Amino acid sequence: MRTGYASQELVPKEFAWSPATPAMLADIDPKIGKRLAIGTDFREIYYAADPSAGQAVQQGFFQMQGDVYLSFQLDSAFTLYYNRGLTNT
Repeated sequence: MRTGYASQELVPKEFAWSPATPAMLADIDPKIGKRLAIGTDFREIYYAADPSAGQAVQQGFFQMQGDVYLSFQLDSAFTLYYNRGLTNT
């Protein structure tokens, strides 16, 4: 699960396909309440073979990751953290 800084600054400005505008960033808040936060992670890739290279044409989407995160701050020293992915790991 990403920190507030990563959710609001790092990912939208550095990792996103197209950088977010300040107005869009103002709406990002992973906190549900004072001690509860939620996050998600979804990654997918599109792959295709080059038919001119003599390869069979294969193409499609491959799902790399899909996760939901919950974080509950019990107190200043302890956090209860739950991560559920698409796989059974």
